[in-house]
Amino acid sequence: MKLAVIGTGWIVKSFIDGLKFAPDFELFAVYSRSRERGETFAKENGISTVYTSLDELAASPAECVYIASPNALHYTQSKKMLESGKHVICEKPITVTPDEFSELCEIADKNKLIYIEAIMYMHSPVRAALREALGDIGKVWTAHFDFSQYSSKYPAYLRGELPNIFNPAMATGSLMDLGIYCVYPAIDLFGEPETVSAVSAFLESGADAATAVSMLSKNTAITMTSCKTGQDHAGSQIIGERGSIKIGSISKLT
Repeated sequence: MKLAVIGTGWIVKSFIDGLKFAPDFELFAVYSRSRERGETFAKENGISTVYTSLDELAASPAECVYIASPNALHYTQSKKMLESGKHVICEKPITVTPDEFSELCEIADKNKLIYIEAIMYMHSPVRAALREALGDIGKVWTAHFDFSQYSSKYPAYLRGELPNIFNPAMATGSLMDLGIYCVYPAIDLFGEPETVSAVSAFLESGADAATAVSMLSKNTAITMTSCKTGQDHAGSQIIGERGSIKIGSISKLT
């Protein structure tokens, strides 16, 4: 299957490294708004074709597209690729709003296409082991999930620049970028919550530097925290009557 990628960041390079274990895919093309950046990336990764036009990519022989653009572009780019008959693997968050996601799912279903979110937790083999371990610790009364990571872009922000990750117009910030890794295990392990509340601490740009979420699910009190302006070293923890589970990295389940 011919595959194209949208984006030239480090996450795309990581995705390409993973393709070595998926021989049914042929890395065919890369899309970048910058011709120079696209050609450099293509040369470094053995890609034959560079597109700087989304319309040209949509009309290309690519059968599947991996999208790793800024969050605010996920909906429009995914829609264009799905409407052109291409399968889509989109980085998290797959869309910014539930309505956008529902619309794109309908397009994918109508065209008999695969449309999935590239979220590591749902596809990790450790996920099954984690679910099994829950049965060993008895009734879980509380769980805390955290993903706080000092952003490499924060010094630039402090210098007066506005990186995409701290630009609310790009639908970014700590919750969208990091907190989503906490939401998945919270709902996967404990189900849809009955109550949810949240607070955020905002930068002057309008992006959330940190967000804390609390929810109650099946009489389990769950908290989730994320931060892009500081580094966590405590990890996440699930506490049961007969024991607890410590998770160092909630994104990698290590």
